[in-house]
Amino acid sequence: HGIFNFPLFAAGGNFIYWMKDFMEVWGMETSTLQVRMLGQFAMRLGERRIGDGDNRSRKAWLLLAYMIYCRSRSITQEELIDLLWPGDAGSGKPANALKTMFHRVRGMLDGLGDSVGRKLIIRQHGNYAWTLRFDADDFEALCQKGAAAKDDGERLESYLKALDLYKGDFLPKLSSETWVIPVNAFFHNLYVQTVRKTI
Repeated sequence: HGIFNFPLFAAGGNFIYWMKDFMEVWGMETSTLQVRMLGQFAMRLGERRIGDGDNRSRKAWLLLAYMIYCRSRSITQEELIDLLWPGDAGSGKPANALKTMFHRVRGMLDGLGDSVGRKLIIRQHGNYAWTLRFDADDFEALCQKGAAAKDDGERLESYLKALDLYKGDFLPKLSSETWVIPVNAFFHNLYVQTVRKTI
């Protein structure tokens, strides 16, 4: 997942991403980054937080959400242009519009700290990529761990940790987006199955 490997540690009942190596590589202060997409779309780094409740462009949040969700691969300009301006890719200068949108997204991320946007969203060979995991990754992993556990106590512990992570539907403010609908259905069904197994 991404360019750097981040071991996960439990803290306060929630999983957070320990970014010591990432921060040291970029000369940033050691801290933790949380990315939440279940129930809300929000990010926190230390004491700083940004979220989709902020007065920002919906397209900017859509672009950021898509980058994070597709974290396991690089994404072409064409794919992102089609995501943001479906059917209008042939008009105007979409590549320039995309660069402007990335400038806005990186500006949003800079609310978490200086130059954070350029460190989390990278460009390689003309494609874009996000460098970290997010909460739904760990929700799914905990559900799978619980299903595979042979010990009842271990199974229950994994399921309870998973349920603690699930704060609601996947990206509710972007729920009408074509790519979000099946992802939301997947995580909701996984949540319902996990609740039934836990009772």
